[in-house]
Amino acid sequence: MQKLNSVLDNNEGYKTLKSINMILKDEDAAQLPINPLPEHILAFKYAPVTSEVKTFEKQTTPELAAILKQYTKSILKEQPSDLIVWSLRYFEELSVKSKNEAA
Repeated sequence: MQKLNSVLDNNEGYKTLKSINMILKDEDAAQLPINPLPEHILAFKYAPVTSEVKTFEKQTTPELAAILKQYTKSILKEQPSDLIVWSLRYFEELSVKSKNEAA
C-alpha cells in the first residue's frame, strides 16, 4: 500500500483528479493539493451536477436514459469535430436500426 501511495503522490494527473474531486465535493479550497490551472477549471463544464443528473433520471423513461447514455459514450469515444453533423447521423442511424429491428 505504501508503494501505491508513493506512486500516486508523484503522479501529476492523480493530483489534478484529486483536486477536481475536492472541488466537486465543495471542500475547502485552501486544502487543495495543487492550485487549479485555468484549463483544469474549464474542464468543470463537462462535470454534471449530481442533483441535475438525478432529477433528469427521475423525469425520463429508462429507454430514453439508456439512449442518451449510449449517445454520450459514443461522443466521448468518437470525439467528433462537428458535433451537430455527427449527432444528426448518429440519430438517423439509430432510427434506421430501430425500424429494422421492429420489422
